[in-house]
Amino acid sequence: MNELKVLYDGALALEKKGKHQDAIKYYQEVIRLDPNFRAAYNNMGAIYARMGRQDLSIPCFERALALGVDETVHFNLGTEYFRREDLEKAREHLKAALRINQRLLRAHIVLAYLYEKAQLPEKAEIYFKNALTIEPENRIAALGMAVSLSGRGQEERALAVVRSYLSRKPGDETFANLQASLLLATGRTEESRAEFLKLAKSSKDYTSFTDHVRAVRTENQGEFAQMFEGMDKKIAERTRRVLQLRKERAAKKAQSPDSVLAPEEKKQEMKDLMDLSFLHLFQGDSDKALQLLFQAKKLAEEPGSPKK
Repeated sequence: MNELKVLYDGALALEKKGKHQDAIKYYQEVIRLDPNFRAAYNNMGAIYARMGRQDLSIPCFERALALGVDETVHFNLGTEYFRREDLEKAREHLKAALRINQRLLRAHIVLAYLYEKAQLPEKAEIYFKNALTIEPENRIAALGMAVSLSGRGQEERALAVVRSYLSRKPGDETFANLQASLLLATGRTEESRAEFLKLAKSSKDYTSFTDHVRAVRTENQGEFAQMFEGMDKKIAERTRRVLQLRKERAAKKAQSPDSVLAPEEKKQEMKDLMDLSFLHLFQGDSDKALQLLFQAKKLAEEPGSPKK
């Protein structure tokens, strides 16, 4: 028993120092001496997970689960299956973790991302809300929910999420930028300009929102690294929709040169352009975003255009 403890403590020390391969060898020796040493499987699985080796991490976690059930091992399996894009198994394990501990914040957040990836944004919203109920100032949950809502063209609701977060964390420059960009996306040009100017004056390190997005997209957030996945698909889908509508309207105009867009048609095209602009903004392509925003503004200035 003393030998096991020495080996296990040694593995923990090596893991803490970042010597993962050496730690794995120690954990393997612990398991050789005691095949039912559950913590060694779980810890070894965590190392493999950090290495991106789902082929090795999942068997370790499955063995740990067979030896005893708790929220941690279910969560670990959920995130590993999520990385492997086996969404059904990921969902099963994450929900199992929540049955054990309903306030397991990380499980709510990963489930939100899972449903985003599965293109079920309404379900994603439920888990983002759960996470923010547990921890209202949680940055990842607030940003994720804002991205999700804005990606669905619900910029007003996204703005409410951002403002709620800023009321708790007023110094967060990414959210301050996001607030200004959402004001712009909802057509409140002067408010947006005022917020950008305020930010520029208050921060010596001020950069554009798209620069912040590029940084966030490249951050290593562990199980949250796939947060922005699917945005390219949303942009492609919305682009196809806008182009198809324009093609239909061009054909209609060709048949009847004197015809004009109905107010509802014009309103929809303006909304599509604004939504598409905001999606490009999240991709870090500010030039394309501004081009689309200009098109929407030009359309809005035409006689008879609906007012926002």
